[in-house]
Amino acid sequence: MRNVAIVEDEKQEANKLASYLSAYGKKTGENFRIFAFPDAERFLTGYTADYDAVFMDIELPGMNGMDASRELRKLDRNVVLVFVTNMSQFAAEGYSVDAFDFLLKPVSYSDFYLKFTRIMNKIKSSDDVTIIIRGKEFARRVFSSDIKYVEVRNHLLTYHLESGDISAPGTMKSALEQLGDVRGFALCNQSYLVNLRYVGEFGDSEVNVGGDVLAVSRPKRREFFKAVNLYFNGREAK
Repeated sequence: MRNVAIVEDEKQEANKLASYLSAYGKKTGENFRIFAFPDAERFLTGYTADYDAVFMDIELPGMNGMDASRELRKLDRNVVLVFVTNMSQFAAEGYSVDAFDFLLKPVSYSDFYLKFTRIMNKIKSSDDVTIIIRGKEFARRVFSSDIKYVEVRNHLLTYHLESGDISAPGTMKSALEQLGDVRGFALCNQSYLVNLRYVGEFGDSEVNVGGDVLAVSRPKRREFFKAVNLYFNGREAK
């Protein structure tokens, strides 16, 4: 699930972008949770870095989109920022706030589709990191997106992958050094580091991760379920 923010004061334009995202998702199989904001102040108030992409209108009431983008970059350096404007001269200013692209109004679906494909490629490239699992007689390179969860038992790490399991000597500390900063990984207890994209059904004390049921410890419960909620739901727009 991808979280996308649309900061646009014209409801018709916001609805158009939302419909384009829906059409794109149906064609590509991507799932989007869309959050619409009519002004920059509401978007920035209580901001948390839960969005994969932000569509920012330039001409907004109150704080304009360029100033809002400068404030956004103080809070989130990584989110993919896309300007939406009917004045192409503003596009050049986007470099100052590291905007990835811009859409010129009136936005056509064909233009949106081409540019959003580039945007999704950018998002996916930042999702994935490559790690090397080293055993006594092997070294294997894997993508973080292929890891369902990492399990530690008696100084042995088992990486549960979609393609099968790999075990190698190690501790949870070493697993966290590899994956702790990767978006979408969280501890459900001291023995399991979970890739949240594989989370299915869960209860107060257990979670289904890629078909395996794992225990959620009491000390980790609040932190883990907060991470799950942020990953899948973002925050509700005010």
